[in-house]
Amino acid sequence: MVALVDHSFRAPVDRGFPALLPGCGGHAVSLLVNSSFSPEDLDVLRSALDAWCAEQRVDIKSVEAQFAASAVLDLYQAGHDSREKLLHALHDRKAA
Repeated sequence: MVALVDHSFRAPVDRGFPALLPGCGGHAVSLLVNSSFSPEDLDVLRSALDAWCAEQRVDIKSVEAQFAASAVLDLYQAGHDSREKLLHALHDRKAA
């Protein structure tokens, strides 16, 4: 008899900032200590941040990218849950 295992559930992963800004070592973020993001969440967050950095010609390891990553996390938690929504909200935030 073979037991069937349901692999469709994925527990959230607590990776926070270091997953978004790999060169920063995570020392810039104390606010996200208790935040958990799924691998899919991190893909959306990183994709939006990468796109923004490319558009702005900003190095992912720069201070400006750290501020953008913080904004991306805030916007994601406020309901901007896709790459396109995040980019639009980032552009609106920068224009303001």
